Amino acid sequence: LPRGRDEIRNTVIPRLIRWRNRREPLVCGIAESLASDIVFQKLKAGEALNSVDLARRFGVSRTPVREALALLEQEGLIEIQARRTARVASPDISEVREVYELRAHLLAVAVRELVVRVTDEQLEVLGRCVARMRLRVERRDLDGYFADHVEIQDLITEFSGNRTLKRVLDSLALRVLVMRYMTGSVPGRVEVGILEQEQLFRAIVSRDPDLAAAAIAYPIRQAFRTLEAVLLGSGHSATPRSATDARA
Repeated sequence: LPRGRDEIRNTVIPRLIRWRNRREPLVCGIAESLASDIVFQKLKAGEALNSVDLARRFGVSRTPVREALALLEQEGLIEIQARRTARVASPDISEVREVYELRAHLLAVAVRELVVRVTDEQLEVLGRCVARMRLRVERRDLDGYFADHVEIQDLITEFSGNRTLKRVLDSLALRVLVMRYMTGSVPGRVEVGILEQEQLFRAIVSRDPDLAAAAIAYPIRQAFRTLEAVLLGSGHSATPRSATDARA
């Protein structure tokens, strides 16, 4: 298996934001480096991003730095106010709830569309990804697990055939990855997460749209509750629940 953190930095982040088709490579490189620092929490919420210091760090002028910061603002990773230093975005509970609820609805639609058209070959691809996630959990490779989590949701939206839905979900993916890292250390969260992914895969294999929709939507709402507790400073252990229970 590739090293999870390198996979996140070199493959997942560039794929999620697809900047390289829109900006100069220098600007993209700066933005991707800063995005990695935010995802891995080297740069904390509320931390200042001084363009002069960043220009010195990357050995460039302030112009590409400002362009990189503008890209990060579009992705929701930083906040820029007029005549003020840019800062790493601080999660707002209401906005986070909206993002997770939207993802729950959209991914439920995606998986419903998937199960009526999924091929045996696509099931094999999804199954290999879930098996790889299980191995990552057993090896305590949190970065690799998150990389595979991004991949399996990307595969679900791709195999659903709904390109518009995929574009909307892709626009939220990087922010969600940042939030996912905030809950990675919550006791039991990753262990429950792989059980949820295995349950989702079984629902897809059964080609039951209602079961698959419940199996993908419930964990997203549970993840929000976990994140909400972390953001509010309480924290709690994760508790698994079956998709059948969630559907009831």
